[in-house]
Amino acid sequence: MWLSLAALLAKMLSALYKVPYQNMTGDAGFYVYQQVYPLYGVALVLGAYGYPLVLATMMGDSRTASAAERAARFRFLYLTLIVLHLLAAVLVWLSAPGLAWVMGDLALAGPMRWMSLPFLVIPVLAFHRGVFQGMGRTGPSAASQVLEQVLRVTVILLLAGWVTWQGGSAYEAGVSAGAGAFAGGLGGAVWLMLRMQRTDPLFTEALYRSGQPIVTKAWKKDLITLIKGGFFVSLSALALVSFQLVDAFTVYRGLVASGEAHVNAAAFKGIYDRSWPLIQFGAVVTTVFSYAVVPVVSRLFEARNRTGVQQEIHRAVAICLVFGGAAAAGLAVIMPSVNTMLFMDQAGNTALRIASLSILPGALFMTVAVLWHALDQSGRPAKWLLSGLAVKGLLNVLLIPVFGIIGAAVASVTGLVFMAVMVTIALCKDDWFTGVSPGFTSKWVLSLVVMAIGAFGVEAAGRYFFGADPVRSEALVTGVGAAVLGAVIFVLMIWRIRLFDEATWSMLPLIGSRLPYKN
Repeated sequence: MWLSLAALLAKMLSALYKVPYQNMTGDAGFYVYQQVYPLYGVALVLGAYGYPLVLATMMGDSRTASAAERAARFRFLYLTLIVLHLLAAVLVWLSAPGLAWVMGDLALAGPMRWMSLPFLVIPVLAFHRGVFQGMGRTGPSAASQVLEQVLRVTVILLLAGWVTWQGGSAYEAGVSAGAGAFAGGLGGAVWLMLRMQRTDPLFTEALYRSGQPIVTKAWKKDLITLIKGGFFVSLSALALVSFQLVDAFTVYRGLVASGEAHVNAAAFKGIYDRSWPLIQFGAVVTTVFSYAVVPVVSRLFEARNRTGVQQEIHRAVAICLVFGGAAAAGLAVIMPSVNTMLFMDQAGNTALRIASLSILPGALFMTVAVLWHALDQSGRPAKWLLSGLAVKGLLNVLLIPVFGIIGAAVASVTGLVFMAVMVTIALCKDDWFTGVSPGFTSKWVLSLVVMAIGAFGVEAAGRYFFGADPVRSEALVTGVGAAVLGAVIFVLMIWRIRLFDEATWSMLPLIGSRLPYKN
């Protein structure tokens, strides 16, 4: 519960703070941020999710070992993480000019070098979180995630705001991404180390004791488990940030290749990047519902209850489809108001509407990837993630020079749909999932259509009263009104037509208890 709440809060903060950042630095500033941050974001996902879970499993396996054996094993793992991330930090620092050249904008080298600093604190965060979770103490790990995010967001916004106020450039403001990530990670790391010292001083003393062996007998096996397992466990969280990384290397360069001036290309990339916090937020909210059944799937799988596993997987996928579809369709309908409400104008409405459809396949891939983990096959989605990234990259190269940021949005949707379909087909082939019935599909589509009509009605009314180019306060009234009405209509529709069975409906957070099915 603590880890889930912390992850939800951290992801929401991570998605939402980008709105004031864009408001302060403009589309050019947001472009710089989105160019440099995804590179670190991939490593952060591994450090926040993958490595801690693998280390927690190893900690559980080592409970019967002596204190000296346990300390020796984890000393090696700790040093491994430190060495790997130190090398990554040096590599990012040295290759920053080259990466900026590949991205097509040499001015990005400065902000990108600052992104090497957060790599230095990831090992401390990942190691201590994993050890605490292996002890069965999830509170410190959860608290460190929230502390890290709060510090990171605060430093980024304060530094970017100060640079903008001083008249600095978008590239100077982009330094805040690395500085904020380092400050947040350092705060979380210091807090975890202090907590570990108080919680288990004997383990801490043995861990840092000099003159002890570093390499253990099982070092090769542990190394493979840590690296390979950390990547596989993180697959669901890697999907969206990996797509942003592909965009960082292809969108700006593709816009310039199409004939856009460098200044315009940066602004257009920044406008397109508005979609990612919205997609991220929608996917996070959607997966909150579907992730709820994952622990149940794990328990049933361990008990070899195949029928129970099939039922719970069907439930998770159905929940994801229903609420992911609602989030995607709803956001696409009200995008003009949301765009003005959050980003102060309606630039890129068409591209952002298309990109918002990514919420559904993105959430579905994340859900199914987590289900594969619950089935003890974390590596199954890996090839589809890599294939989806290839599809995304290829379509970016082909479509952006012709269609601009609309092509990038189409590429995102296509790549995520490919990934979601393929991992779901794999579930079907292994007879874990049999698909949804035509009756369920027709009810779902009907609910989406009715919801979209209601939300569009509010959008149309807003344009009638406020005009085609409303100010921010007017867009706020229209956007929030359309979102609330659409959500109410959708929930009432799926409740009235009994889209879910009674057991599934009753387990949904808040909704099931407030609107129980009546016999």
